[in-house]
Amino acid sequence: MNSAGITAVIITKNEEKHIANCINSLKGLVNEVIVVDSGSKDKTISIAKSLNAAVYEKKWDGYGPNKNYGADKANYPWILSIDADEVVDTNLRKAIIEKKLISGELYLIKNITNYCGHWIKYSEWRPSFKYRLYEHVNSRWDDRKVHEGLVHLKEPTLVKLKGAMLHYSYTDYEEHLAKTENYAQLSAEQWVSEGYSPGLLKRIFGPSVRFIKSYIFNLGILEGRVGYVISRTNALQARKKIQYFDKMIK
Repeated sequence: MNSAGITAVIITKNEEKHIANCINSLKGLVNEVIVVDSGSKDKTISIAKSLNAAVYEKKWDGYGPNKNYGADKANYPWILSIDADEVVDTNLRKAIIEKKLISGELYLIKNITNYCGHWIKYSEWRPSFKYRLYEHVNSRWDDRKVHEGLVHLKEPTLVKLKGAMLHYSYTDYEEHLAKTENYAQLSAEQWVSEGYSPGLLKRIFGPSVRFIKSYIFNLGILEGRVGYVISRTNALQARKKIQYFDKMIK
């Protein structure tokens, strides 16, 4: 366990399929696990409590606000932000345990996605580094409901860690489609709250551009059928977002 003191924060809703694997991957790595749950109807809360996680129930205010709520409950200075459908791999565990965490640094961790049993190498879901381990006194998530980002009191030094978080995204397309609807609605709500309105070009070409970017420029074509499905569904989300937006402003 890292001597600096780390709290893992997980936000959940109906994650009984994943939460045990997530929490178990953190044992011996972090000092405490905090779960912020937003109305689960399944066994998420009972499973988390049985694994000694501290569970707080909070209404859904968006990814950023709910992550901050969990971080504010932390008893330790460093926050490891992990999703319920992610696990820490062996190399990342070793890297975090051995790393001397330094005030003023922000740690980036590679995210690798598994989609329906297939590890993704290309498309918009290709492996990428994300802000995951940060000093609570210096960094907080912004208030965006989706696609949240970290903001800092002082600009930190970025450090990449070895290893990865393994993201077990969806087991079937129906699950993916349902989440796509949810993300589209949240993104539309974000547009409304920001006073943003998509222009004519974005309305006409936005979904197609999203597909081309994922399938061609990010080489989703090399993933075969899976790459096509991911890229097509990303384009569908872009179109749904505009449709939800139009309903909201009527």
